[in-house]
Amino acid sequence: MLIHIIYDAPKELGAKFDPLAGVIRFVGPKPDGWSHGEERLLKDLPEEQAPVYLALASAIQDKGGDWVATQVWARMMGQDKVSLQVEARQDGTGAIRTFTSEDDPSLLVDDPAAVAFFKHFTTTSNI
Repeated sequence: MLIHIIYDAPKELGAKFDPLAGVIRFVGPKPDGWSHGEERLLKDLPEEQAPVYLALASAIQDKGGDWVATQVWARMMGQDKVSLQVEARQDGTGAIRTFTSEDDPSLLVDDPAAVAFFKHFTTTSNI
């Protein structure tokens, strides 16, 4: 199972990042044997899940420099870690870079709340 977050591009140059502007997609096998995604707007996350997501989004955006996340992919690594892959755009040049847990160990998240967030949305009944 995979969680894919796609952030809306800011409408104005230099606009502040809005962690609730975009969609979150849940992709993975379904009982019928097919893999297909479902999505919802980030602003429509369940009330109990929103604070956990906002903490993760803040950690993702605080990578330093003038990089702003455009997309994030999250996958479980074992039973107690979530691996994040972050695509980011540099404000000044527009360059795109992908950050992974291989080059930034902080993207391998073992916080129990983050793991619970991932598991909450990767069970069919909660999507």
